[in-house]
Amino acid sequence: MSEDGEEISLNRREYLLAAVGATGYSSTLGFALESELEPELAVEPEEIDRQFEEFLYSNYPEPQVQKIDKNQENLLFDIHYVEGEEMPEEDIEIIESLLEDTGLNSVLLENEEKLDRTDYQQYGSVAPELLEDRDSLWSEQTDPIMKGNAIQLFFVPGKPEMPNKGQLKTFVDGQELWVDGKTIQGSSPRAVMAFDEPYRVKGTVHEIGHTLGLEHTEREDDIMNYEITSDTCLEFSDEQVRTMNSNL
Repeated sequence: MSEDGEEISLNRREYLLAAVGATGYSSTLGFALESELEPELAVEPEEIDRQFEEFLYSNYPEPQVQKIDKNQENLLFDIHYVEGEEMPEEDIEIIESLLEDTGLNSVLLENEEKLDRTDYQQYGSVAPELLEDRDSLWSEQTDPIMKGNAIQLFFVPGKPEMPNKGQLKTFVDGQELWVDGKTIQGSSPRAVMAFDEPYRVKGTVHEIGHTLGLEHTEREDDIMNYEITSDTCLEFSDEQVRTMNSNL
């Protein structure tokens, strides 16, 4: 349901309880939308053809594009920032190093064109409208060549004036929930995040885990627990790595 009370169409997707979403503030649950289609995320070497390569060099920093290894499968993340939101290079390297456990060459690509904050406001703060609707942030701001070839990660500003513990609104069975991260799984996985420091890296890794099929865990210090805290471990378990690999 949208802010004005109209029902949001989720097409052929359904809510999965306790699957996706996290908060760096307290125990705010998030939920996932899962496609009926199976994901095919790993980009085969032969798919990195000349046209795709030219597109990458035209839209992403050259040092990041050069990390793509044409001799093996690559797991690409297409990062979009709203103006004023970005991660330091050292944080990008931390996340890429952690993802090496998947056995794939994981590359985080930061789109060089940042979305103006005023333009972003037209999309609102309702998670399904940001990621799922026909005129959503994901639909309009992702180049078609990247859909299916990369996982989209959107970093958006939070709204600190709100009294809610989370920054993004979602609905489950008519219940309004606020979360700081939201993921849609399936054939075109994507996530939107409004994590503040010091939880941005851990929150990003948490949502990436969801894009690769991981669900919430009950262990309090686990990266996939629904609550991100200073005690959260920045690592995936062996079982989680096996689950992620099985979804690639």
